[in-house]
Amino acid sequence: MKGTVEIYSNYGSPEQEIVHKESNLIVDGAGEAICSMLTTPSSVVSGVSKMTDASNFTVQAISFGKASKAYKIHAHYYPFNFKDHLTSDSEYHGYVNLVKKDHVIRAKSFVNENAASTLYSFDPVRDPGVTPKPSDTKLEPDSNTALDAVSGQYYQSGPNLVQGRSCAVGHNLNKLASPVNPNLISYTRSPADDPGWPSSPVHWKYNVLNNAVAPLSSIHSGPFYGTSAILLQKNIVGAGNVRQEFPNNQVYMHPNVDHTFSMYLKHPPSNAVSAFELNLFKETATPAVSKSHKALFIWEEGEEPRIESVSGANGVVPFITQVDGINPGWYRFGVMLSGIGEGPPAFASVSGSLRANLVLKATGTNNAQLFTWGWQVEERFGASKFHEVSGSSPSFEEGGLAGNSFLGCWPEASGTEFAIVSSIENLNIDADGQAVFVSGIYPHHPDVDYFFNSSSVRSMDQNGFVRAYNANLGEISNPTSGVIVSSFHGLDASCRGEVVYVCTISSGDLGLANMYGGLFKAGLWTIDLEKTLSGENPYGYEYTGDLSGAAPVCQPPFRFSAGSNRIVYKLFAEKNFTKNLAKIKDDSADTPKYGCFQYDPLTIVWRIKFI
Repeated sequence: MKGTVEIYSNYGSPEQEIVHKESNLIVDGAGEAICSMLTTPSSVVSGVSKMTDASNFTVQAISFGKASKAYKIHAHYYPFNFKDHLTSDSEYHGYVNLVKKDHVIRAKSFVNENAASTLYSFDPVRDPGVTPKPSDTKLEPDSNTALDAVSGQYYQSGPNLVQGRSCAVGHNLNKLASPVNPNLISYTRSPADDPGWPSSPVHWKYNVLNNAVAPLSSIHSGPFYGTSAILLQKNIVGAGNVRQEFPNNQVYMHPNVDHTFSMYLKHPPSNAVSAFELNLFKETATPAVSKSHKALFIWEEGEEPRIESVSGANGVVPFITQVDGINPGWYRFGVMLSGIGEGPPAFASVSGSLRANLVLKATGTNNAQLFTWGWQVEERFGASKFHEVSGSSPSFEEGGLAGNSFLGCWPEASGTEFAIVSSIENLNIDADGQAVFVSGIYPHHPDVDYFFNSSSVRSMDQNGFVRAYNANLGEISNPTSGVIVSSFHGLDASCRGEVVYVCTISSGDLGLANMYGGLFKAGLWTIDLEKTLSGENPYGYEYTGDLSGAAPVCQPPFRFSAGSNRIVYKLFAEKNFTKNLAKIKDDSADTPKYGCFQYDPLTIVWRIKFI
């Protein structure tokens, strides 16, 4: 096999221009994928449905990265000693706390870089990283960020705690859109913590539950040590619900995104609710169409809880798991939804809000009760270990955006603010932008621009893998939505024995990636069948602790999911660039001409010849 990588500007227009063309490196993983295809035993093929699907053995993703050094500087920068930013006399105090406060990505060039003459652009260190070799399994051997090296930063991989904020995968992560803390619920300690509760709640909503929500007195009343349960009580004979609604600009309902809604529940000593629903409810404003994804649970006094029914053919998968904690009687209940579920085409809209509802059903009494703890909604098929959110969003200590800002590297759905600064030392929170050369947002128009994390696309998972689409099967034809795979491409329709992979990196993606050190590496990835089928998680996926709602093992045909993706990938081919794909140099002080605002999309056309 031979491969070439072509970089185009103005791709598909009359002004189309090739700006770079070089050979790639086919790595050992490509041969392993082909051997797996040719030598898989018939017993495995017959025992696993859809095992012979061609998509199991083809390129399924692309990723982008840079040199190891770049993950420690630029917008990734974080002082090695975490105490350096805790006191006001530290040179890093202003910088770290300002990023944590406003979540604005800040970039500053360091030694041997040319920032002084490019005040309105950003030219990060020019370093292509480690030279590729056939035995590579990653684009770069060390992609731990500066934050990962700080003491006190740990994440859970399987049953073990590992140093760092997040698992390093060898290329740019996608933690602004898919954060370390996956919980989308606000004020998880208690609905009563929500500003305005109970008369005018901001995040938690209710119907007839009113103010019958209260934490128990004991700090150990929940399912695990140190957890405090919440008492829910409905005040009428009919059904009552308590819920959270997610705003339209976050748009969590998408065919490329899975969802799981889970919580821990226990019967109180008296007046226990005997039936309840968990409902992932999608609501759209135009047209006025709603869709429930819900399951009904029956839990009679003295009996084990059971799944009674699922609401129609809507694709929701319920689960119940008994909890082995400090207090008996606790169970974890949940509903999992793959994509937008099944249902009529009218329900397929990806715009609109998402509600997570617990509905206490009618029992003939006006004070039916439940104990609850650990509400969680996450972009994942299967529940992870519960993550607390004590405010409207996770704090730095809870794994929120304040820390994800230092991990990078791609704009989130609502856009990500950036600033090019003159200095990191002694930035003053109240300086009113005095240390900033220029600032803005990537992408400039997130509501209409197509980029990897845009709400209408969602083609990148939490580990920076961009999904592939097969244009020949009519899946999609726009390369801004992911990697378009085609054996007959318009650039050379007469070619045979060649597969072409086309991916457009939007202007906003290029701009923010440049703030984090640029783009010097690219890789094509196929599916690691053995690891994917075994449920192995080499990327540091969360361990559920009690295994409540653990995601089922993937089965072919494998489905990509933004957020938490269950597919494990294997490197197929890679390319190092001596120049930064995201580089722009412009000294103009004229606002419309700022270099950082002049990005145009770049299109990668990656050709693999099989004959």
